[in-house]
Amino acid sequence: MIIHLFPCETSYSSSLLALLEKRIQIEDHLFVFGFGKSMKHKSAQSEVLKPNTIYLTNFLHLIRFLIILYSKKYWIFFHFLAYDPTLIFWRFNKKIIKKSTWIIWGGDLYAFQNAKISLRNRFYESCRLRIIPWFPEIASFIKEDADLAKKVYLSKAEYHYVLYPIPVRIEHLMSRSEVREARTKGILLGNSADPSNRHTESLEMLVPFMDEDIEVYCPLSYGGNPAYIEMISKKGKSIFGEKFHPLSHFLNADDYAGLLHKIDIVIMNHQRQQGLGNILSLLYLGKKVYLRADTTSYIFLKRNNCQVFDVNEIMNSDFSLFSSFTDINKNNRHYAEKVMTDEYSFNLWSKLINLHSA
Repeated sequence: MIIHLFPCETSYSSSLLALLEKRIQIEDHLFVFGFGKSMKHKSAQSEVLKPNTIYLTNFLHLIRFLIILYSKKYWIFFHFLAYDPTLIFWRFNKKIIKKSTWIIWGGDLYAFQNAKISLRNRFYESCRLRIIPWFPEIASFIKEDADLAKKVYLSKAEYHYVLYPIPVRIEHLMSRSEVREARTKGILLGNSADPSNRHTESLEMLVPFMDEDIEVYCPLSYGGNPAYIEMISKKGKSIFGEKFHPLSHFLNADDYAGLLHKIDIVIMNHQRQQGLGNILSLLYLGKKVYLRADTTSYIFLKRNNCQVFDVNEIMNSDFSLFSSFTDINKNNRHYAEKVMTDEYSFNLWSKLINLHSA
């Protein structure tokens, strides 16, 4: 049995389930949602796979899951290692972790950066320092993330290369185009309301361009908290007025593809790997992408010969230099087109699954 353990449902988990349901026999796969986190919704895809799904929303479901853990032969894929009290359970179940693969999402790796902000975090990190070296395998799309995990946690895990299907499909990007004034430059600021986007710093970077012909779009539909979202919305409006567009409602894949067509420049000012699905979509569309040069995503994309830019260059640029992107590296589109296909993702996942299906 292969157990897929998710903290909750996301667009990426739904995309993966849809891919596997179409391509493999899933009778020996169990999809478990909600270990350590309350479930806010159930996707249509997980409802299709209901006989193979457990939602840990009550005590009886938890007991069923624990019986499986202590009585069946299985391999577990940890889709995200939650930074919460469930770490206590794993701390005392080394044998289970030794039969598991940690699939890094990003936030679960970089949680160590906040280890000292509270006694609770210090305790969680002490658990992770024990647990993570027990994983025999670590998987991620960006190898530099796995390398960092090994360095921070002194892990000797074997690395596997995997990629979740990108929720915004190439067919969405190809089917949508938005008509607008040719001179207007659309700027996308971050990918969520999480403070890790460093919205305030990014807005201040753009102050010198406030009188230019621009439209600033800021996704704030998930992550963060209402107070933070309101603060960023007010700050953006105070600087750019009607040129600033806080996006507080979740957009479906087709509508989000329409938004990306409006964009000329994206600023991902995160201090860690984040928003990679958005970045790949924008590279495919030939947009100018700014990232922090000290992030694993920047290093990874440069290693794959993609043309991306350092956010620190914005400070020393006039508007013409900031917005110009005439010498588009054709490899941006070629690389994004390659990795965004279902076939590419499935081949990676099937290799990993087959290792543990015998």
